[in-house]
Amino acid sequence: MTERLRNIAVGLTAIAGLVGLGILLLLFGSLPTMLERGYSVRVELPSAGGLSRGNRVRFAGIDVGAIVSVDFLTTPRPGVVAVARIAQDVVLREGVTARVQSPLIGGSPTLEFDPVAVAAD
Repeated sequence: MTERLRNIAVGLTAIAGLVGLGILLLLFGSLPTMLERGYSVRVELPSAGGLSRGNRVRFAGIDVGAIVSVDFLTTPRPGVVAVARIAQDVVLREGVTARVQSPLIGGSPTLEFDPVAVAAD
């Protein structure tokens, strides 16, 4: 194999590796939330409970979105406000309750919407 062919092979391998990395990032959910379709929901909570940007949002135990931002809330009462991006096909009715669910061992907290509040209407 000549040096030129070896260089071409190394270049093609590097390009294939970068394409593979891009596909894996898309498959494992590292696609930026701004590219995901859906709508934003603003949730006021007494405390963040460890929530941060990128944490998952669940409804009835099913992953339906991600946290976009978490900020302090000063009025009318102290607390935090979390903005979540919810999948386009999931409908959350007004008045649904939310809580921060923290795992017992490892993992990151999730924002859990309570389906019982929806069924009560």
